[in-house]
Amino acid sequence: MPEDRLTEGLFLGLSVGSNLSAGVLPGLTNGWGLLDEKRITDYETGWLSRLSIKTAGVHAPVSSLSGGNQQRVVLAKALARNPQVVILNGPTVGVDVGSKDEIHQIIAVIILQLLSTGFNMLLLYVSDGNFFRDFVWGFLLLLIMSATSVLRSKRR
Repeated sequence: MPEDRLTEGLFLGLSVGSNLSAGVLPGLTNGWGLLDEKRITDYETGWLSRLSIKTAGVHAPVSSLSGGNQQRVVLAKALARNPQVVILNGPTVGVDVGSKDEIHQIIAVIILQLLSTGFNMLLLYVSDGNFFRDFVWGFLLLLIMSATSVLRSKRR
């Protein structure tokens, strides 16, 4: 996930939906290898819901979104391919305080999902400048990971 969403993370001339599905179009085809509009729409609206992206709809220009919602689109694009490694380089740079908290909550949920599925993805978080907040954030993530690890070992 790039630090500069405007120049490296988004296709500003395209819609929200086109940005969400751009990297996974081959997986959204029908049996004939043609794009399946229903699968594309379901996929795009699924990510809107999953990351609480506030928009007028999938056809709205991505440039019309707030900074926080644009960042969520970039995050969805990063996660959509089910990568083995995700590097979140300053995931809250340039977004308002409320969006920062929501993005951190989304990341925490993703981490919990990763922990519950046995770490099939490595998630690296690169600070966006506020050392104290990021230190606290990192400490909380370690607590979540430790608690989940303990619970998993007790289930065995």
